[in-house]
Parts: sequence; structure tokens; C-alpha cells
Amino acid sequence: MGLVAYTGIFLGLGLLGLYHFAPVESANYALTFIMDDVVDDAEALCAGAFTCEYVCRDGDELIDMEAAASTLTGAQYFNFVISLLGLIIDGVGLTAALTYNANLIKHFIIATGVMMFLAVIALGTLSASDPKPVRRRRRLGARIPRL
Repeated sequence: MGLVAYTGIFLGLGLLGLYHFAPVESANYALTFIMDDVVDDAEALCAGAFTCEYVCRDGDELIDMEAAASTLTGAQYFNFVISLLGLIIDGVGLTAALTYNANLIKHFIIATGVMMFLAVIALGTLSASDPKPVRRRRRLGARIPRL
């Protein structure tokens, strides 16, 4: 009965957690599906006459916004896929617990460990990505959540 409660709770929390990928102010990964707009805004800011040296330049050259945002974009998409796979795995775990299928429970436990490892990779990549395109968008006055 405990595994049914565990998987049911985490399946529900996972569904609620998809909110964090919506482009709203309080979402953790709100930029996931709007990174093209972020890059466009950052390029518009840095193409202007009054560019910020800290935000737009790396030495004497302008920073390539697309390249600077690529790691952040990839990490956010990877995190989204991990979240969806986590929902599927929790659904498998709930099914296994309800049917008392020991083989399926074993696979659920292994898959959960793999998902945790992949989540560490995704969040590590996200934290190592360059936040400068997001800073550029903020300089334009866009309201977006912090990273």
C-alpha cells in the first residue's frame, strides 16, 4: 500500500510540476519554450547604440547570443523531457503497485534511479549555462523569472 501512495503522490506532484515550464512569472523554467524570443530581445538590445559592455561584449567583439543561449536552451528542454519521463515512470510504478507485479516494481526502482541521475546532469548543465542572454532581456525591461 505504501508504494501506491508514494507513486500516486509523486505522479500528482509531477503533473503539477509541469506548471514550472509555462512562460509565467513564478515558474522555475519559464524560458524553456520562449528562448527564441529571449535571444531576439538580447540581440536587439546589443545592436542598439548604447550597448552595455558587461552584457553585450566579450573583449572587443559582440557576444553571439544564439551560441550563448544554446546550452541554457538545451538544458531546459532536457529538464522538460526528464519531467515527462518521470511522469511515465511514476505511472508505471503506480500500475506495478496496484497489480502487485514484482518484475515491474523492480524495473520501476531501477528507472527511478536512472531518472535521478539524469536529473542531476540536467540541473548541472542548467546551472553551468551562460545567463547573459537572460540578463540582456531584463535590461529591456521584460518581466521574466530569475534563473
